[in-house]
Amino acid sequence: MSKHAGAIEFRADIEGLRAISVLGVVLFHSGLSVANGGFVGVDSFFVVSGFLITSLLIKEVEATGSIKLSNFWARRAKRLFPNALLMIAITLVAVALVGPWSMKDSITLDAIAAAFYVANYHFANRTVDYFDETAQSSPLLHFWSLGVEEQFYIIWPLLLIAALSLRRIPPAKVALAALIFVTLASFIASLLWIQKNQPAAFFHTEARIWQIGVGGLLALSAGALKRIPAAVLAVLGWLGLIGLVACMVFYNVELTYPGFWALLPVASTAALIAGGNAHRFAPVLLLKAPPLQWLGRLSYSIYLWHWPIIVMTPLILPGFADANVIALALILPVSALAYYLVEDPLRRARWTPPRPRVTIATGLAGSSMVAGLALMITLLLPSIGGTAHARFHALMKNTELKSSKLQFRCRFGVVDGEIRPCTFGDKTSSKVVALFGDSHAGHLFDGVDKAAGAKGWALQVFVKNACPPIDVEIFHARKRALDSDCTNWRNLVLEHFVATKPQLVIISSWTGLSKKMYADASGASLSESESLKRWKDGFGRVLKRLTQAGINVAVIRNTPRNRRGNILDCIARSGPESCGTARQEAIVSSPPDVEVARRFSDVTVKDLTDHFCGRNVCQAVLNGVIVYQDATHVTSTFAKTLAEPLSELLD
Repeated sequence: MSKHAGAIEFRADIEGLRAISVLGVVLFHSGLSVANGGFVGVDSFFVVSGFLITSLLIKEVEATGSIKLSNFWARRAKRLFPNALLMIAITLVAVALVGPWSMKDSITLDAIAAAFYVANYHFANRTVDYFDETAQSSPLLHFWSLGVEEQFYIIWPLLLIAALSLRRIPPAKVALAALIFVTLASFIASLLWIQKNQPAAFFHTEARIWQIGVGGLLALSAGALKRIPAAVLAVLGWLGLIGLVACMVFYNVELTYPGFWALLPVASTAALIAGGNAHRFAPVLLLKAPPLQWLGRLSYSIYLWHWPIIVMTPLILPGFADANVIALALILPVSALAYYLVEDPLRRARWTPPRPRVTIATGLAGSSMVAGLALMITLLLPSIGGTAHARFHALMKNTELKSSKLQFRCRFGVVDGEIRPCTFGDKTSSKVVALFGDSHAGHLFDGVDKAAGAKGWALQVFVKNACPPIDVEIFHARKRALDSDCTNWRNLVLEHFVATKPQLVIISSWTGLSKKMYADASGASLSESESLKRWKDGFGRVLKRLTQAGINVAVIRNTPRNRRGNILDCIARSGPESCGTARQEAIVSSPPDVEVARRFSDVTVKDLTDHFCGRNVCQAVLNGVIVYQDATHVTSTFAKTLAEPLSELLD
């Protein structure tokens, strides 16, 4: 760290904490089950940033009586911009050379938003689901958290300067009061948003700054902490370390996050910082280990480079079975090269502009150059991609891939042990239709919603990804355990149906799981015939329970599957005419859900196949609308075209 007014002392425990946080993030993004909750590493980084930056600013106030904004912002620019802008530029070139056309179409705005540190709002506006593993991820998605931090670096010094202007009140008290207000307001905003708009709750600075604020409050409480016995603080530090690691191991993407769940990793990080080096037997004893110190020193560079490497390596090595392993092996050497050749030399260089304003201007110029590179790639794409890409761009303007109306909270309908359905259509109507199933029910939402609205029905949505409507305990391959959340959710939904008796329950699910069932909690795979029997028996029990309760049930035959891999890339590269799938390949000849449903005389089976397929081919684009968003899920816009046949179920 370069010396300046208000410089703070180096803390080995915080450097080690950075290492653990970034390891959690990398392991999570790599898909390793050892860190299903590794995403909380970002929350930990927020707390650390709040603590260090607030400590730095307070030290400067104590030393000089003021805060020199230009100096502060110049140090941030010198520290953050070089490595980040290099990564964005290289990622842009990689996407242009080997990325799928669907990614090339969005990378320009992604890169511009990242270069100017507003990626968090950009991805929130795109209603990106950070935890959606099936989505085609942007290689710059991880810049959302850097946007939150950079915006904090701009806002917080200004608030402190405003506090200093109130001469009649001690600055420390004003700063403390201001930060308490900001932290509480942000946390309340996060809780409100998580109920209505999960992407906003996840990405928006207003909903995340409370985590940075907790670190700031810790810095402002340094005097009070000194009055606590060192041994007590050391125990607090160990509890914090255990709590943070436990979150990384036991949290998972099924949580409604951040919300209340974010309190534990934030509190754990704060506890670890408070007591990390308070005693010789404090966590610093472990965190000062040389490997952790080295990883902590490289943590910013690792965070920058790990995600584009994970996303791009399988694209550079298509069809290579171990591409993910190679990506994981590349992260550390690439990050180290960027740190030692770019980040650290430029941060320490004496030949950089002596005036802070010149440093800031240089950083902004670098961002503008990267934005210019992104625009240049966009201008070149039509000539590279030709007519097919131009047509794809027009089709994408007419097609919403995922429903913006179906709120993310609808996938997690359990609150305090009770099911709380999301209701659409005429909410006052006595006629209620319920949509029940996994993501293959969810992708039909817009069609069912349009049909219910036209008929004056209320629509209740009970959709949970990867949780089929079968009365069988599902073994979660990634967690390597039975999915108790799915079982609990399904049972509560069925109890709700029996108690409320909706006029109709529409069921749809992915039947591919019927060939991939597991025996029990051991994770032992069943043979295909045993798996199919287990699936059918479980689905039959669900239908029997509903029909015996006098509830009308309609089962939607699983939608035809496209066999073109990345369907959006195929359309962009080759045109929709070349991206259809032969009907006999797209359709399962003996769908197990239909077979079971036909055993019940009072269960309706709805087959939508002819709305996807002609006599020989199931098309990728119909009537100017892209049909599929991936191999098996239809687009939101196409789902709306199914409203008419779906409305027949209500008749």
